[in-house]
Amino acid sequence: GFKVIAELPRTPALPPSAMAMAALAALLSVPLCVLLLGSLVLDFDCVLRGDCIRGKDGSAFLPPRRSFDQTIPEAAGTAAGSRAIVVFSNREMACSNKTWEDLRLYANRVNATLHHVRDLQGPEFQDVKRQCVRTLATSSIRFAKYAMMPFFLQRYDQVALLDDSVHMSKFAPDIFSVGADTPQAVKGTLDASVVKQSHCDTYRVPRDLCALNRRLVNSGLLVFSSQHHSDLFDEPCERWQRAGGFYDQALFNAMFMKRRTPIYDLNRDPEPHRCSDRSPDIGSDGTVNCTAFRAWVGNLSGCPLLFGSQMGILSKSGRLGEVAQRACFAHVTRGSFSQRDKLNCEIGGQMFCNPFFAGSEVPAPPAVELLASPRVPVPPREGGNSLPAVV
Repeated sequence: GFKVIAELPRTPALPPSAMAMAALAALLSVPLCVLLLGSLVLDFDCVLRGDCIRGKDGSAFLPPRRSFDQTIPEAAGTAAGSRAIVVFSNREMACSNKTWEDLRLYANRVNATLHHVRDLQGPEFQDVKRQCVRTLATSSIRFAKYAMMPFFLQRYDQVALLDDSVHMSKFAPDIFSVGADTPQAVKGTLDASVVKQSHCDTYRVPRDLCALNRRLVNSGLLVFSSQHHSDLFDEPCERWQRAGGFYDQALFNAMFMKRRTPIYDLNRDPEPHRCSDRSPDIGSDGTVNCTAFRAWVGNLSGCPLLFGSQMGILSKSGRLGEVAQRACFAHVTRGSFSQRDKLNCEIGGQMFCNPFFAGSEVPAPPAVELLASPRVPVPPREGGNSLPAVV
């Protein structure tokens, strides 16, 4: 959750009096969630609900909404060819200013409007039902990305939805033009995790459409078309809940299954989806054979998008540079752990996107529905994101 830490105000000690007792009573009326080890610690969802600091504007504890001197068009119909890059972010991360500047330059290069959405009070949620906004505020802000998409699809022809931990190389291709011959497909990358029965049950995916044991689409970078994908965003907010360990990612994938939406894999990753492997094969004794490790590094060297756990292992082993130079995008997820701040600050300058997209020697696989994609024989291991010993 988003945390803001501030020192408690210090006042001179007062002798016991009616005033002191009143002050003590006021202090005790503040919920316990604001007091921790003498500091003021605020969970973002708690701030948004107004549960932690009464009478205070929660937006005071948020990073500023970044303005890019670009106006939001009216919802009178999408202009042909109009594009938007949308990021929901209610936190500051290491080197955030640099990340936003890189993203602004990328947006300008591909002729897209960049939007920073930071809370539920903006115009992006003006048409979201009140009970749905309450669901976001009281349950989980993680579904805000899904809730705000209709606003942008009513105003832009194509919308790229990014997590705030996604980085673009300055050599990255125009993500709106990649896969242009399959406009009916959502563009994204496949995850290491697979579709579980709980994903389908939570969002009432019909049995004949539930793509069990197929790889999920990662929700950190998705590109939508207003013409083909507006119907993905009508799932009732009463069902917005964590399913199978995921929040919005489970919801997005459930809609892809229910609407039989084809997926264009930005990683151009043929079976067995080597770009989805988050770590090298680990032996029963917890070690990795050098040959297996080198093979894993070699496989990642052909992946346009790298994930946090992959980069964390590569960074610790000193092999990130050789892999990153061919990457175009990086998703610095929590799986990068101790390397996350370093990666957020440095990965953008390490990616040269060469030569995978420019005159790529690897043809893109066709866009397919999740149900039509191959099953994963053995579900990926859970956990184990730290670098194992290499022997």
